[in-house]
Amino acid sequence: MTESMIRKYTKSSSDIPRIQKLAFTALAERAEFCTEEAIPCAVCGTANECYVHIIASGVHQNGTLRLIAGDGEHVVKGLPSLGRGSAVITIYQGECVHCWAEIRRFHKGQVFRGEVRLPDLGEFDTWPATLWRD
Repeated sequence: MTESMIRKYTKSSSDIPRIQKLAFTALAERAEFCTEEAIPCAVCGTANECYVHIIASGVHQNGTLRLIAGDGEHVVKGLPSLGRGSAVITIYQGECVHCWAEIRRFHKGQVFRGEVRLPDLGEFDTWPATLWRD
């Protein structure tokens, strides 16, 4: 990320924590790659015929789930341990009505990933709000 781009949001790059600078850099410098390959439905496999929406994304760590959804932030504390390490979850809803989650779990220097089929949410007008709409 160029220094001039950082100044749009802060006084200088030293004003923001390193992890935020990494996120800004990834979003700004690699934004053109966000339109190269559509994520297909994990159930029926269609990408061009079935638009896919992100309806939530979050992190499970130390018994707490912090979830960002279209209707705001959700924090659920006191969850049982789901195994060692932390997990990042993204929940998708396809316009084909299929719903699934992608989970990435970090443990001892390795990241494991998997998908979980979730109950379908029904017709479009009954879905939770999607994240991508501003």
